[in-house]
Amino acid sequence: MNKRITVQSVLTIVILVALVWFVDPIKVIKKLSQINPLFLLMIFAIFPLFLFVNALNLYVLVRRFRKICLAKILRYYCLAWAAGFFSPGKIGEFSIVYLLKKEGFSVGQATAITILDKILRVAILLSIAFVGLFTSVKSKGLLFAVVVFTILFLLGLFLIFSHEGREFIKKTFLRKYKEVFTGFSKTHKKYFEKKRFVVINIGLTSFAWIINFLMITLVFFGLGKNINFFTIMFVSSLSIIAGMAPITINGIGVKESTFVFLMRQMGVEASVAFGASIAFTAIGYFIATVVLLLFSGNLIKINK
Repeated sequence: MNKRITVQSVLTIVILVALVWFVDPIKVIKKLSQINPLFLLMIFAIFPLFLFVNALNLYVLVRRFRKICLAKILRYYCLAWAAGFFSPGKIGEFSIVYLLKKEGFSVGQATAITILDKILRVAILLSIAFVGLFTSVKSKGLLFAVVVFTILFLLGLFLIFSHEGREFIKKTFLRKYKEVFTGFSKTHKKYFEKKRFVVINIGLTSFAWIINFLMITLVFFGLGKNINFFTIMFVSSLSIIAGMAPITINGIGVKESTFVFLMRQMGVEASVAFGASIAFTAIGYFIATVVLLLFSGNLIKINK
């Protein structure tokens, strides 16, 4: 096993054990056993919309370069999204590159489209996080962490979108896998030529995040807690950003700990916050499993 993955696995277990000990597992189990199933059904009803909006966002990106039917993009997106749940660092989400390659895209084009999609998501999440830090969640420590993350994010943008940055990545990291960036520059330049596509993608990405935060709000309603939607939005954004740090497997433990810590600052009991986090994560894994089972036949056909 890769040494980095081993370290991340150990840290994931340690952080989760510490968190469970802190929140009192008996209270968490009691809270989860009392959850209103009606709100869970509402989340299951809304989740397909969340997947569809994200797939539509990818469709808009892809249609800028090649015509592919929305139904096919929806299958591809759902498969990649589900694979991300069961792969270290959500690297499975990049399987969309392989799927798009089957549709005639070069590796560089498919990689550029995938990275553009992720950049938009992170950029909007950072914007929400900054608003939250200055309005609701006033924490100097978190502000420092988000500022550092933003600087790293901007540095990443420079490396990806500048000629010098791409050459540095090719020579330092990719070497024999230089084809990953072949056609990358032309793809992102063509995308930004028509601003209306950028505006549409920003709108769809924002809408997808709103649906995500709405579902988390419904989990709290199910636990009998009426939490302000904007509080959920700000706290969730900060938690997701914290989970992007490559400390644990898929950010598990870090994201939940940040969520519980911030919710406690907002006056929410730790057991309730952790229970909501567990419930929403479990729903995600359940739907990801169903998606993989439903579309596994399509994946076999694609491979053929």
